[in-house]
Amino acid sequence: MSKEQIIPPGRKVGALPYSPGIKANGMVYTAGQVSQDPATGELVGKGDMRAQTRQVIANLQQVLEAAGSDLSKLVKTTVFLQDLGDLTPEAVLPHGINTNSINPD
Repeated sequence: MSKEQIIPPGRKVGALPYSPGIKANGMVYTAGQVSQDPATGELVGKGDMRAQTRQVIANLQQVLEAAGSDLSKLVKTTVFLQDLGDLTPEAVLPHGINTNSINPD
């Protein structure tokens, strides 16, 4: 099986053995994403779940595009929350991301 490490242009991964993504046998596996701006290293949207989610989706999109893929091929995501009260469609899905357009085929 061939495996390819995926690191988007400009993304710093530090000294840890960490890959933002791995491409293997036509599938792309991504590491967990946080709301960190890759350019500055700063966390985005403290206290603003919508801003955090937008940044996470942007980070995920960068990894997928670096692997030759995109969000339309996304199969599964997992969201971790500190407060279940934050779990609303408006908060979790940023404006412009339509889950109806995400199709694993």
